[in-house]
Amino acid sequence: MTRTAALIGTVLLGLTGGCSASSADRAAASGADGRSATSAMPDEIGPEHNPTDIAYVDAMTSQHQQALDMVTMVTRKDVSAAVAEEAAAIDEARSDELAAFGRLARAWDLPPHPPEFHGNPGELTVQQLSDLYALEGEAFEERWTELMIDNHLGAVAMSRAELADGLNLAARELARALIEVQEDTAERLQALGR
Repeated sequence: MTRTAALIGTVLLGLTGGCSASSADRAAASGADGRSATSAMPDEIGPEHNPTDIAYVDAMTSQHQQALDMVTMVTRKDVSAAVAEEAAAIDEARSDELAAFGRLARAWDLPPHPPEFHGNPGELTVQQLSDLYALEGEAFEERWTELMIDNHLGAVAMSRAELADGLNLAARELARALIEVQEDTAERLQALGR
């Protein structure tokens, strides 16, 4: 069960999967960009890291898991093809990046990520997620898009902080690539509302 599902309990019970294969196929056919930042991360992860690197891995693990939880909401709703396509692209990219943050955490022997609200930029509260899941139709799509934009722009802000003060090369290269990828995704999401 995902972090958010564990916190919200019955409201989001069962939100454990990603987009269906058909959603991923629609994303590929439509040209929705599921590009991940992981290709910029070196294969070798050096042991050197500082508190900024640790905070970045923790915050981005939370941020990406929440994006995936929101993607799973889309798979449980009747949404437009455009929203389904963007959700599938986000699912693909953020899943890859979440795995990369897991690699960093294992390389530095960090403890498991705690399932609790951290107050990171763009991170949603349990109440916000519950309220989102309760919506249907156009109201759900509009709020989902708005909150997903916040999620991505929050990740950009945290990636900029990593570039400014982080020590580990692999984490910094991932942050550099994430800024571009997440800004591109936020721009695409903003275009959905036009």
